Amino acid sequence: SDALIPITTTNIKEINLKIMKIDLRSVSNVSGLFKGTGLDYYNGQIVGERSFSIDHVSDEATEINLNVNSIFEGAGEGLYAIEFSSPELGGNYGDTPLVQWVMRSNIGISQYSGLSQSQIFLTRFDDTAPVTNAKVQIIARNNRVLFEGISNDQGMIQVSNDFLNGSSGNAPDLLIVTGQDSETSILRLPELGTHPKFLSSGQEKKHEEDVYITSDRETYRAGDTIHLTGIMRNLKLEPLQNFDVLISLINPKGNTQQTL
Repeated sequence: SDALIPITTTNIKEINLKIMKIDLRSVSNVSGLFKGTGLDYYNGQIVGERSFSIDHVSDEATEINLNVNSIFEGAGEGLYAIEFSSPELGGNYGDTPLVQWVMRSNIGISQYSGLSQSQIFLTRFDDTAPVTNAKVQIIARNNRVLFEGISNDQGMIQVSNDFLNGSSGNAPDLLIVTGQDSETSILRLPELGTHPKFLSSGQEKKHEEDVYITSDRETYRAGDTIHLTGIMRNLKLEPLQNFDVLISLINPKGNTQQTL
């Protein structure tokens, strides 16, 4: 699929991108990795640069997707830092480059929260197969390792919620997964649009059963195959047995296209 970077600009005619692949072997303080400003702060390899012209209306927000296929092609999986600059930004942001982080990985991470335990499931995006024998770490803001373990033959690892209740410097910051082939996936927990449930509290559970379902990607074209991964547990994190499941595919107009 296309490598697209969605951005929103106002009164910007041109945007310049510089993309660096971060050398994780050179990182001693993992939690401090995202605190620098500009690519000069990091160790890695510049994989490409590109400029984009933006058609815009004065004083109105413009939403566009920047296609960076030509840069990422052949760059492989890993952690990337993308630096944005523009002549229109002038002195306001010229001394503080804007950096966006991108993780390219075939390891998908999903999580299920129980009363006292959380389960993390690792699957591959390309075939939804479980990622086994992968090292899972949860790192605090002060770079302390809060939890470390290995995923089982189902791609699952269980974490006590007691490890995840820290605050200030001991608050969970990064979830790092390293596969047997050194493939890595990193989630920065504080900046997720929706925080994992094991980082929240006080949520009322109206049922003893809880079902989570996800697909291998967000967007599909006509004729594509949709791969689904589902997790069905009770609040004790025990699998639901002999449980009938009805899955409906609903289009944007609210009409049911197909029921499984």
